[in-house]
Amino acid sequence: MTEPSVFDLVTDPPGPRIVTALSKIALALKADAPQYLVECLEGFACIAARRGHAERALRLSGAAAGIRESIGTPQPPWSRKLEEGWLPDLRRRVGPSATRAREEGRKLAPERAIALALEPM
Repeated sequence: MTEPSVFDLVTDPPGPRIVTALSKIALALKADAPQYLVECLEGFACIAARRGHAERALRLSGAAAGIRESIGTPQPPWSRKLEEGWLPDLRRRVGPSATRAREEGRKLAPERAIALALEPM
């Protein structure tokens, strides 16, 4: 059996797979692998959006985008497609404060973004 990816976390019911994502976050921090961390944050942003935590989802998405920008790594097509499945609708529902929440997320330190991702949903 293969280890689930972050994509699996947001396409299947998350349940116990969140534990795997948490271990991936820990590994990303230990290995100083910001790209890996970005993918975890994007997965948690999608989960938050699907569970109705709009502001949290926007902040996590912003944090992932900010880290991507700082390391000079563009968002891959698969990730962009996944985000396009929830972000536009969320922006419409939240309104003007969506931009503010996403920008706040862009300014989060990685440790704070992780803490936000790990808060109970």
